[in-house]
Amino acid sequence: MINLYNKFDKVDESINRWLVRYSVILLRISMGAVFFGFGVLKFFPNVSPAQSIATQTLNLISFGLLPATISRVFVASLECAIGLCFLTGKFLRMAVWLLLFELIGILSPLVLLPGELFTGPFHAPNLLGQYVLKDVILAGAGLVIAANLRRSPLSTEQKVESKEHSTSGQQMMEEVEPFTQPVLIPSLLKNRVIPSDDTDRSLLLDAHERKSVSKPMVSRER
Repeated sequence: MINLYNKFDKVDESINRWLVRYSVILLRISMGAVFFGFGVLKFFPNVSPAQSIATQTLNLISFGLLPATISRVFVASLECAIGLCFLTGKFLRMAVWLLLFELIGILSPLVLLPGELFTGPFHAPNLLGQYVLKDVILAGAGLVIAANLRRSPLSTEQKVESKEHSTSGQQMMEEVEPFTQPVLIPSLLKNRVIPSDDTDRSLLLDAHERKSVSKPMVSRER
């Protein structure tokens, strides 16, 4: 049972390392594909299901200054630009700011046009309302991508490796520590300096032994 758990733990650790390395990249590519695909659809009239809600929202935000055709092309161009930046990994910082502007426009129908989004029983969201509400997930994904712009994708993995190195270094110090303990010095040599040379050290110890032996002999003669 323990061996099975250890195998599962190794597999889980390897999957976690892979996710740390590639999950944000995959999220960025999937976001790019979604925005680019939906943006291309908006270039063609009456193809995208969100065309009407997008043009009405821009009409309200611009106070009626943008015609419906220009609004549709503008939204399509903006979404395609964001999608291409996410897909290629170029100009990501600019793409994140464009995404912020896009998400404000996408989610604003919840406040500006609630009568067209919540027409189901008991004011439940209809299909168009659910289409708008799911964009909250895109907002969360955009926050994750923005948070990782200034950080290397290997930073977490490097922290783990540095922690492992520090732990191994501490274990090595603990193994060496018993050999670096101070040597206990006899009371006779308490205030004396012990030479580093082995020969001088042995001579000094012999001299102190002879001195300790000679003291009782003198006392007996007295």
